[in-house]
Amino acid sequence: MEYRDELAIAKKAEQMLTSALQGTARRTFKEHFHRKEGNDSLRNAYAEAEVKEYGNKKKGTKAFMRRLSIKMEKHGFIQHYGVDTIRVGGERTRNKPKSTAYGFNAHYYNLKPKEFISEAIEQSKVIDFVASNVAELRSQKFGEELVFNITRFTDYY
Repeated sequence: MEYRDELAIAKKAEQMLTSALQGTARRTFKEHFHRKEGNDSLRNAYAEAEVKEYGNKKKGTKAFMRRLSIKMEKHGFIQHYGVDTIRVGGERTRNKPKSTAYGFNAHYYNLKPKEFISEAIEQSKVIDFVASNVAELRSQKFGEELVFNITRFTDYY
């Protein structure tokens, strides 16, 4: 499919990466994906593209895709990169089924990384899609502008 502007490419890239990210999160983290309504969940992970418009109203604006970001709750990034630290000790209070307080000591904590974000990016093939379509569109527009400027220059002299 041929795209007319980078805004359309950005929207398609958002859709591709969001779909792959949510599918990978669903397969990898069932316990984090299906949470009760109102709680933070990896189901809310999505991709967001930033498109900047340049130009003015007389000549028209041109949209350029600046970046494609992944947005999700922080525990998704913690699961992706892992943790290797010492947990601080303290005291917790629990009120269900009855009120209980207990203390715990500082201890070493190691959570191995599960690289589901990288897997989603590879699975979606969004990098190849954006690179090829944006490069093709920009080279096409550059060629059109170059021909226009050369024509204008030759008509002037």
